[in-house]
Amino acid sequence: DKKNRYLGSVLTELKTRSARRTIDMDARLSLALVEHIERQREEMERARFYQRQDLVFATRNGLPHHPGNVLECFHEIATSCGMPDKTCACTYDCGTS
Repeated sequence: DKKNRYLGSVLTELKTRSARRTIDMDARLSLALVEHIERQREEMERARFYQRQDLVFATRNGLPHHPGNVLECFHEIATSCGMPDKTCACTYDCGTS
């Protein structure tokens, strides 16, 4: 059981096989993901201390992002896109905070 603690976050293996999901991606999203992974590899090579944990979205050191920082970024993006405040507030009720 792989567990890593980082500022209150715990990464664990999925509990059941049914917890795994396949996500359909169009070509544009697939290309964006490939480009992101290439940039991430470049960051790994430049980083002095990088903890590879096979995360798609990681900090510059390879660690998971703190949930509060992710939520803050979501709110900034949502606000800049003109989403109503009520939509952003929903994230608190949905257990993502």
